[in-house]
Amino acid sequence: MSRWTFDPAEVAAGAIDDDQHAAVADALRSDPAFAAEVAAYQRVVEHLEALPGVAWDPVPPPPIDVRSITASAPPVATTTRMRARRPARWMTLAAAAAVVLVVAVAIIRPWDASEQVSSEQTVQLDALSGEPTDVQATVTLPGDDGGEVRVRVSGAEPTPEGYVEELWLMNSATDLVSLGTFRVGADGTADATFTTAAAPSAFVYVDTSREPEDGNPAHSGDSVLRSAPLH
Repeated sequence: MSRWTFDPAEVAAGAIDDDQHAAVADALRSDPAFAAEVAAYQRVVEHLEALPGVAWDPVPPPPIDVRSITASAPPVATTTRMRARRPARWMTLAAAAAVVLVVAVAIIRPWDASEQVSSEQTVQLDALSGEPTDVQATVTLPGDDGGEVRVRVSGAEPTPEGYVEELWLMNSATDLVSLGTFRVGADGTADATFTTAAAPSAFVYVDTSREPEDGNPAHSGDSVLRSAPLH
């Protein structure tokens, strides 16, 4: 509540009754604080009165043309909202594609793994003439993309001094490929691993020959172990 009888703002704006002018004039003379407050409000009133007429009488907005609006493209605000939604849509599509990819990988990987396992094969080698009949020999072959070859032998004759055992993929004496050489120890066992790029399905037999260590890469003709036909 104002501490003066008259509101300084109303006095500055001239919003007082005619019969109050004398009392207001007396208050302005007798109360410096009241006079200063009225003067401050008068400066505000003068500033407002100096403003251009448009500040007091703004230009009215144009009439709404309903026909023009309904026949034109969507308003800018609507277009902006549509654009704002597009990233969310693409993110949804990307997420769905990622889910499809994960599912596809989950389906394909086990299939690939089972194919790789099933493409490997372990074959039994039988003793040929001159070898113990109870010899146990197996060879694990990779798939046609190549890979690791492992030979395991037990109960065989030890490899003589100056000789090695050589493992082959063979179709005939002239159509064959060497997989590697190994020796059967004094205990009649051997366990060797090789790597090959050859495709086992291109050959009919797995053969083991006894080879003199003379540097000759050809098959000696002295086979000691051989598999049944692979296919």
